[in-house]
Amino acid sequence: MEPHERAAVGTFNEAQYQKEYRARNIERLTGYKKQHYRDNRERILSQQRAYAQPRKELIAERQRAYREKNKARLFEAKKKYYLENREAILAKKRKYTQKVSAQVIARRRAKRASSLMEMAKHNYNGSLRRAAEVSATPKWADRRAIESFYIAAQFLSTETGIKHSVDHICPLRGATVCGLHVADNLRVLAHTENCSKQNSFPTDEIV
Repeated sequence: MEPHERAAVGTFNEAQYQKEYRARNIERLTGYKKQHYRDNRERILSQQRAYAQPRKELIAERQRAYREKNKARLFEAKKKYYLENREAILAKKRKYTQKVSAQVIARRRAKRASSLMEMAKHNYNGSLRRAAEVSATPKWADRRAIESFYIAAQFLSTETGIKHSVDHICPLRGATVCGLHVADNLRVLAHTENCSKQNSFPTDEIV
């Protein structure tokens, strides 16, 4: 019955009519809403954010209260939706799992490759350093005195919790001059300070 027909018999109720109209045209109205959202997505999202941002706590509290009040009904609705869309939901989950797995594997491979490169670089630099120390250690060098610097570095690392290492004041592989691996050319530095120094030659610190 149309509104004018209901009005004629004096029984028209706007709220009831709207409810019945929505029930009769639910698919068509749903289609209109979806199309409207697609056509105006950015504007709608912007309006929603503008409304929700200053009311976050109030909205969250209302949502909690609604979920608590309608717990059983929401559970049944979720169950019904899952049963009706089970295959699509499972397919989506499988696709997501495959995507995440591929990303995790790729990250692990990249991390492993990076670690291997760092390890190779560390080993290479270590071999160069050891070779330089051997070639730069004269026969007359006091090896006990040299060893004491490495013991001191280990002691400081343990006591302070900060890694220390032995530095050659005049680098063994300097760009312009090379020092010797002898006690007079050694000192203990925090490892970070030693790394930042690299092979620079502090002329004001020559012993």
